[in-house]
Amino acid sequence: IRLRNPWGFKEWKGKWSDESEELQNSKHLIEDVLKKRYSGTSEKVVLDQEDGTFLMCFHDFRNI
Repeated sequence: IRLRNPWGFKEWKGKWSDESEELQNSKHLIEDVLKKRYSGTSEKVVLDQEDGTFLMCFHDFRNI
């Protein structure tokens, strides 16, 4: 799941977070998928920035 903190700071630090091993191993593939998804919109897709957007696996999302 791609989430956004509306305050633009404080991001998830677990699996698939900006600095996680999971994301770093798949970063280019995920960025390509997200860029295609948001093509034609003003949405910026840059992973691992302190911009308030982050990825989280659905399992962790359900258990918070």
